[in-house]
Amino acid sequence: MSKQYTCDDLIFDIEKMSVSTGRLERSLNYNECLLFKAFLDNANQVIDKETLKQAGWPDTIVTDSSLQKSVQKLRLAIAISDCVELRTIAGVGYMLYCSCAGAKVSTPNRRAFNSLTLAKASLTFVSLVLVLLSFFNFSRVTNTHLVSYLHEDYEFIKINHHKVLKQKATTIPPELESMIHRSECDCFYFVAETEGIYTLSVYENAHQRSENYLFEMDTLPKLIKELG
Repeated sequence: MSKQYTCDDLIFDIEKMSVSTGRLERSLNYNECLLFKAFLDNANQVIDKETLKQAGWPDTIVTDSSLQKSVQKLRLAIAISDCVELRTIAGVGYMLYCSCAGAKVSTPNRRAFNSLTLAKASLTFVSLVLVLLSFFNFSRVTNTHLVSYLHEDYEFIKINHHKVLKQKATTIPPELESMIHRSECDCFYFVAETEGIYTLSVYENAHQRSENYLFEMDTLPKLIKELG
């Protein structure tokens, strides 16, 4: 079985249990993965509810309500795509619609992501892990005072009541700063920039989970709209 599926600008990675566009990535649970695979195997075709329930929950009896909730979660996950849409077919079921199927989208004003640039951006995530480890874990007691170490290239700032870890050399875009300022989420933020590609990590303290985003300035409005 193939480990990756593509549908227009969307990549479904079964092994990672995620969907991504190269700039943004969303995680799926096991049943959502099975369900989305069924949609991809039957793209642009109407699938009835019973078939979907059997595909998403093999040998398990589930309700239409459970299916509806999972479909809604899939819709939120694939909202990162500009092309793919999950449609409800009233009284029948659902259909995964690929509006740009087979077409190669070219936008002259948008710089293409290449493997080297993405690799460099990915290293930022590694840096984040190292920085957080150094700040929260690699500490020592000296003269009864707790001394924590933070890499010299990074700094903590406060935006409203939110704590933000950022590269000193990175200027947070005003639109992103405004979004963080008005956010009601009990979250910790990390912002960095590598060759025009920004990294945003949002850690939810309540659920102890994080979401990671890669974006360019021209895709920032869409990300802000998505994060609300």
